[in-house]
Amino acid sequence: MAFSLVFFSLFFGLCALVLVLVLLPRPALPRLTHLPRVSILVAARNEASTIERCLRSLAAMNYPVELLEILIGDDASTDDTMAVVQRFIADKPQFRLLPIRHRLGTAQGKSNVLAQLCRAATTDFFSLPTPTWPSTPAGCGPCWRPLPRKWGL
Repeated sequence: MAFSLVFFSLFFGLCALVLVLVLLPRPALPRLTHLPRVSILVAARNEASTIERCLRSLAAMNYPVELLEILIGDDASTDDTMAVVQRFIADKPQFRLLPIRHRLGTAQGKSNVLAQLCRAATTDFFSLPTPTWPSTPAGCGPCWRPLPRKWGL
């Protein structure tokens, strides 16, 4: 009987503590005076039919172009993926195409491409969309705005 009383007291006491902690007001994030530079890393292999839609949505994002670096890694595509990307990025300096032809360590496939894109990136924040998923015009800009300096994902 005493064990049951102690057990249920601890159990319900912990539940009450968690509930109180969840309901307590949290401090607001400080207002940022700057927007972070962001690298968007796109791994593509045989995406000729979908990659342009993805690139159009990335180009239409509501985020300052000078703060974006969009890296597209072509993983030895056998279709026209590279040609489609090259045509699209010809006049867009924030985009860069990197042909991926060798493995980095033991990484293979998409993880290899993303590892190499991470190495090539020059910013502190990364975003990893898929070539088949177009984002909204707002993009991820609203996600990056509240991030304080020296904070990473």
